[in-house]
Amino acid sequence: MKRKVIQVAESTQLISLPREWSKANNVKKGDEVDVQSEGNRLIVTTNAANVTRRVTVDLTGMTKLRRPTLRGCYIKGYDEIEVIYSNPEYVQTIQQYVAELPGFDIVRQGTTSCTIKEISSPQPGEFENVLNRLFLLLSDTARTVSDALAGNDSQAIQSVQYREVSINKFANFCRRLINKQQVRDVTRAPTEYLIISLLELCGDEYKAIGTLLVDSSKSTAQLKETLQRCADQFAALYRLHSVYKNDAAIRNATEHDQLIVMVDKLSNVRGADVLVTHHVRSLVELLGDLREAILYKSV
Repeated sequence: MKRKVIQVAESTQLISLPREWSKANNVKKGDEVDVQSEGNRLIVTTNAANVTRRVTVDLTGMTKLRRPTLRGCYIKGYDEIEVIYSNPEYVQTIQQYVAELPGFDIVRQGTTSCTIKEISSPQPGEFENVLNRLFLLLSDTARTVSDALAGNDSQAIQSVQYREVSINKFANFCRRLINKQQVRDVTRAPTEYLIISLLELCGDEYKAIGTLLVDSSKSTAQLKETLQRCADQFAALYRLHSVYKNDAAIRNATEHDQLIVMVDKLSNVRGADVLVTHHVRSLVELLGDLREAILYKSV
């Protein structure tokens, strides 16, 4: 929406605030707003962060979209969610979903409804800390799979399956903070969102690979080498995300091309498992997308 600039005296210029925005954020005459300048952008914020945003969702009869519905409310930035259902026992399922929503808990429950609410607020700079933890968790997962295969440690491989809750938790939290505009540079928010989504998808692929490789007979020497190179790529991408260097990005792209060739050869290996190869190929493609997203963030 456009606003005309009003000239007052010689040094002061004014613009009006959109009525809809003022009503939504409870801005009244005499209130103070914070105005920050970022290049050709002005960011106006209020104390509306202290206002509780509430929403009601009816999960009665829903069998497929209950979990993403609650997760969507959390990510969108609601602070209090009233959940309606028909079966009193469903609150146990909701408790499992809430485990993936950091800072939230069930504060009230009845026979046909319950209330999920934010009980702890994020601290300044927490977005960067949690995104870093998410990246480290995925990098550690990649190394765990590689080392476990090298040592034929089926228990370590199996443990990878249970990291999904932590990965989803960190990813949900980061997305929520982006939507609540609690990031240092809002211009990078879309790229940050992409990086988070790619990391979560990598976690899904590692979960699938870990599930399939519990049976060590599906592991070949070529597969072990490929997953070891994937772990190396993840470590390199984490360093690149922390401190972007163009020569490191070029080196990573070259190594990724070599990794693609290795994956292409996997399908021709005698005794190779088709499903494992499929998930490894998907993982390698995601690593390439992740590198590009990190490059976009640095521009």
